[in-house]
Amino acid sequence: MTHLKSMTAYARHTQTIDNNQYTWELRSVNHRYLDAHFRLPEIVHGLEQEIRKHLATQVTRGRVDVTLSVKQDTGEQAPLLVNPDKVSVWLQWQQQVQSVMPDARPLSVMEILGDSGVFEIRESEASVDESRLMISFDSALDILLEQRAAEGARLYRVLKEKLDGISTITKTLKQGMPGYEQAHQDSWQARVEKLSNAELDPLRLHQEMALLISKADVAEELDRLESHVSEFDAALHSNKPVGRRLDFLLQEFNREANTLGSKSIHHDITNASVELKVLIDQLREQVQNLE
Repeated sequence: MTHLKSMTAYARHTQTIDNNQYTWELRSVNHRYLDAHFRLPEIVHGLEQEIRKHLATQVTRGRVDVTLSVKQDTGEQAPLLVNPDKVSVWLQWQQQVQSVMPDARPLSVMEILGDSGVFEIRESEASVDESRLMISFDSALDILLEQRAAEGARLYRVLKEKLDGISTITKTLKQGMPGYEQAHQDSWQARVEKLSNAELDPLRLHQEMALLISKADVAEELDRLESHVSEFDAALHSNKPVGRRLDFLLQEFNREANTLGSKSIHHDITNASVELKVLIDQLREQVQNLE
């Protein structure tokens, strides 16, 4: 069983409290640490700190946008009142125009009301049941966590497939190394014999071949790759956030793959190094989404 969580998720939860309809929207995307942003109505701004605390107990990484919209459950519009100051401005403008153009037609009431600024919307002054509103937020947060866990389970399957690919390549290389080393030695011996007419000292030739092979020895790199695979697999089953840890491990994976390529003594090793880098890049792309 995996406990991986993705940083990408969305949640929406609506609840009616005291005839008002409250809708929470939570969006989560990738980020190096927890970065919460809020869009809350003025009447509930006092809850922001408490929401931050609730969020921090459940989420350790990711940018989370928290939005709360409020409307009356009955669907009635908030009362519209005429702004007398704005109407006075319109009348002053009319007088100024008529002082220059006496024949100008006076503005009608509907024309003045056509300016949206003439109206002022007064929000309901009813108090908010903050405890029930926080329960509603926690419900939205639960949905977000479920989405993050579901996406984490999908990422686990992808990561496990790529990790198994790395493990298979590593084991194949270890099994083939004796043959690659022998082929490398035979190739160099044939080249030396072809380029030299002098009689070769078998012992000296053997020593030189051993030196070349030791410089191209990748046993340690393969052992470290196997160790990284085991550590990566263990992290996939951890019940703690592992995104940063896996990202660091992938740097180590990449270092070993590069060394394999630089020490290659056989085209199979070169091809394996390239395949490893492809899988490592694919792993890194997915790991960026993990908490």
